[in-house]
Amino acid sequence: MTVNAFPLTPMRDERIDEAAFTRILERLDASEVDAVTVLGSTGNFAYLTREERRRIVQIAAGSTSKPLTAGISAPSTRAAITHALEAQDAGATALLLAPVSYQPLTASEVLQHFVDVAAATDLPIVAYDNPTTTNFRFDDQLYRSVAEIPNVTAWKTPASTDPATRIRELREALPESFIIGTSGDATGAAHLAAGFDVWYSVLAGLFPEITVDLSRNPQAASAFAPLWHANDRHGSLRVLATLADMLDYAASSCLPKPLQLLNATEREALLPVCSLLAAPTAYSGDGWVSSPEGRRYWGRYGAAGLVVFDPKRDSVLLQHRAPWSHQGDTWGIPGGARDRNETPYEAALREAHEEASVPAAPLTRIHEHTFDLGFWSYTTYVVTTSESFEPSANDTESAELRWVSVDAVTERPLHPGFATSWPGLREAIEPYRLRHTR
Repeated sequence: MTVNAFPLTPMRDERIDEAAFTRILERLDASEVDAVTVLGSTGNFAYLTREERRRIVQIAAGSTSKPLTAGISAPSTRAAITHALEAQDAGATALLLAPVSYQPLTASEVLQHFVDVAAATDLPIVAYDNPTTTNFRFDDQLYRSVAEIPNVTAWKTPASTDPATRIRELREALPESFIIGTSGDATGAAHLAAGFDVWYSVLAGLFPEITVDLSRNPQAASAFAPLWHANDRHGSLRVLATLADMLDYAASSCLPKPLQLLNATEREALLPVCSLLAAPTAYSGDGWVSSPEGRRYWGRYGAAGLVVFDPKRDSVLLQHRAPWSHQGDTWGIPGGARDRNETPYEAALREAHEEASVPAAPLTRIHEHTFDLGFWSYTTYVVTTSESFEPSANDTESAELRWVSVDAVTERPLHPGFATSWPGLREAIEPYRLRHTR
């Protein structure tokens, strides 16, 4: 698996913020990402002068020892060749080329563009298919024709709804040794798992540790659903620049005009993922572990969940799991993977807050039960709350959250693990029901 990071080019008062850019590159150099690409879409290439683009490559070449690809896309072939030669001279080891143009391009024009640019340089070229930005759509015949150009060695392709099928189609269409990569951070890890060679990641440009972890644990991508939704709505450049501002990676004027950062309301939607992005180990327990028989269990360091009992309602808080989730469309309790540095109870509290906005202050722990397989365990805690509260879903794992009468719990289709443990959990709750009713 390979992660190629696309860093933001931060601006300050319409000039390159060289200090902030260097700090971003130094973090990438110290990370486990495999390569770096500057002057991609989030690298602001379309808004920079020729001199600024050359300077970006110089800074990157001096700040990272990783393979360095430079974007050279431009509306004219002449300009793209100029950028290619200057990037090569500044220290790039590969080039990224997309068919950007003011006038709509034909397939023959695009092919000739790649032929002419490739003939002007010795560096390997990554062909970039980005129809959202370029408004040009490649078909597989053109994919094949571009791949036959001697020093075009890789494709950066759009995300697919069916990555397993798409990679088979591309393998059949392209030379055997050709590198096939994917873009689109929401599904990048899933594409790697399906057989793509490279994840060209915008997220990795600012958060390399998280992206590398996601590349190894595709299931963890669901924790970042608010980020993926924001990218779809606003574009990854605006979103990543806003996060850079929110987390003090760059100045508040880090986008070139006329582009603007997200407004206050739009930023609120990103708050659920900010803690994850600011602290890469916060979700590091996400991932599957397998039993000797091949059964899978979620949580590399085990998992934990919380049964919240409200005596005033005589009810427990249940979570209706989203249909797409593991054993979905069943009812259970808020919970999830334990981080390597957390106690099980800390994990249960965190997950309950993240998934259902459960407040920690009014809770009293009254019971715990651990299902321990030796290599994996799940600890369930029963707590009472002294203050009634209304839950709210903070991620896409919850289809619904509801207070359910203790006597009515078994009327719902329960998650198998919760169904097995519920009789013992109910027994622990009973004394607190009686105490309240006396």
